[in-house]
Amino acid sequence: MRVYRKKINKDGETITIRKWYADVHLSGGKRYGLPLFENEKLSRDFAADLETMLAQYERGGSYDKHIERWLSQLSTAMLSKFTQMGLISTVRVAAGSSLNKHLDDWQAALIDGGAGKAYANQKRQRAERVFREGGFRSLNDISGDKAMAAIGRLQATVYRTNPKTNKVELSETGPAASYSKLHHLRAVKQFAKWCVVNGRMAGDPLIHLSLKNVRVENQRRALSTDEIEYLLSYTATAPSSWNIPGPERALVYELAVSTGLRRDEIKSLKRTSFDFERLTVKVEAQHSKNRKPALLPVKAALMDKLKRHLSGKLPMAAAFAVPQSAAKMLKKDMEKARKAWTEAVKDNPKEHRRRGGSDFLKVETYQGKADFHCLRHTFGTLLAENGVHPKVAMDLMRHSDINLTLSLYTHGNKEQETAAINALPSFGQKPKQRKNKKA
Repeated sequence: MRVYRKKINKDGETITIRKWYADVHLSGGKRYGLPLFENEKLSRDFAADLETMLAQYERGGSYDKHIERWLSQLSTAMLSKFTQMGLISTVRVAAGSSLNKHLDDWQAALIDGGAGKAYANQKRQRAERVFREGGFRSLNDISGDKAMAAIGRLQATVYRTNPKTNKVELSETGPAASYSKLHHLRAVKQFAKWCVVNGRMAGDPLIHLSLKNVRVENQRRALSTDEIEYLLSYTATAPSSWNIPGPERALVYELAVSTGLRRDEIKSLKRTSFDFERLTVKVEAQHSKNRKPALLPVKAALMDKLKRHLSGKLPMAAAFAVPQSAAKMLKKDMEKARKAWTEAVKDNPKEHRRRGGSDFLKVETYQGKADFHCLRHTFGTLLAENGVHPKVAMDLMRHSDINLTLSLYTHGNKEQETAAINALPSFGQKPKQRKNKKA
């Protein structure tokens, strides 16, 4: 392979380029002048390795350990030139690039695909955090075992004021909650899948990881039908709180538990979001979590209440006043409803003690905690309890994975579990003797 310096004519004067070049000949008559280095020895050593690589390429395209090691040390720019020559795949080039570059491209692709900037930024931050914890710097570094170990080490973080600097800083407060780890796992899996689809990785190193690999604790609980009935009944007659009338708060809770709508989705609704004839509510794409428009059915009885509530509002007016702290609002209403339920039998000491010791309308029980999002969990649980097919439930919950619907959003009903156990046959009992009938 010839190594040479280029000479060019500039303003009638012959000038020798400082950088050395390699004269690369490929099968089929293709020829490239590949720029190397200003140092002659480095250029000739590089050309010798390149010549070995070309010989192996001509024999079938697989390279020995020496050439593989040599390729792993090359810059992304040089690997890109080899890609243009057809000597290596784009996957190899992508694998050696900085992870931050791929994360930037993925984030941009999410936004181009219709995702909001906040959503795309959150996804990128979660994936980046796992990669940083795992010590990954390139796509080649990513492995399933290391990714799971990194997710397991994640710490919960909050913003706090540093007393020394008086600045608000991100502080770790202990192990991250299971649901947080699940969000991080989904982010890295989504990133890896995107890399494969876009030719940046030959295979997905995280494809075997599933939500089952992360231990899920019942962070949220579902409310029972009786709890929902009492909460709605109490709140509908309660005074204003958070500058929202009691009947409106009750209607918000009923809509959430009857449709599975999230807080921000309910907050985005306008009078025109409801079709009173077709009995549907529409969530615009920019306000839904998956950035897809949603058209959900609404029960006729609930739609009648909504119609009365919205009758005096302008078409583009917000349907409801939903505060950012909706979880605290629900917590207060549950606490007051529970107190009213307990005090209703204060003249009956035995029943009063029973109610005081029960979990009815308790914000936090052994099953988990109740917040606004638990109304969505309650919706999923009610679908399961009423025999709705899992695929239909998945569509109503607007999930892309049925395992998410079954594992996270459907909670066991103790009464149904007890009934199921009681329905089993009893063992160890003496079978009844059958009397022989006379012929």
